[in-house]
Amino acid sequence: MHSKLVNTIAAKARPPTPPIPPVKLHNPYEGRADSWQLGESITDFTKRLPPVTSRIGDVGPWIQVANPYPERQDKSGRIGEFKEAGEELLRKFREAKSRVEADNPGKARGTIARKLASDRESLKEQIKELARSTGVLSGKVRMLSSRSYPI
Repeated sequence: MHSKLVNTIAAKARPPTPPIPPVKLHNPYEGRADSWQLGESITDFTKRLPPVTSRIGDVGPWIQVANPYPERQDKSGRIGEFKEAGEELLRKFREAKSRVEADNPGKARGTIARKLASDRESLKEQIKELARSTGVLSGKVRMLSSRSYPI
C-alpha cells in the first residue's frame, strides 16, 4: 500500500509533459509522377505505381518515397554513386533473368523464380554492401506483392 501511495504522490508532483508541437510534413518529390505524394495512402500509392508491374519507361528506374519528417532527413552518403552502381547491379540481374527465361521457354513463373533465387539473394547482398560502402544507409525499401513474382 505504501509504495502505491508514494508512487501516486511522485506522479502528481511531476511537472506536466509539454504538448508535442505539430510537425510540418515535407516531400521534395511532391508533384512528381514517379513518387509518393503527401496525403496519399500506401494503398493508393501502390495502386498508382505497382512496384511489380510499373515500367521503367513510364516512371524511370526508381520509385521515390521521401521521409516526410524534414528534421530526420539523412544528408550523408554518396547517393549519386549509390544510384549509378545500383542501376548497374539491377541491369546485370535483368540480363541474368533474361538468360534464364530464354534457356527455359514455356516454364512456369515459379520455375523461373526458383532458378533465379540465388541471383536474387546475391543482388540483395550486393545492394546492402553498396549501401554500406557509399554511406547510403536509409531510404531503401523493397515492396513485395501478395503474389510471388520474380524481380
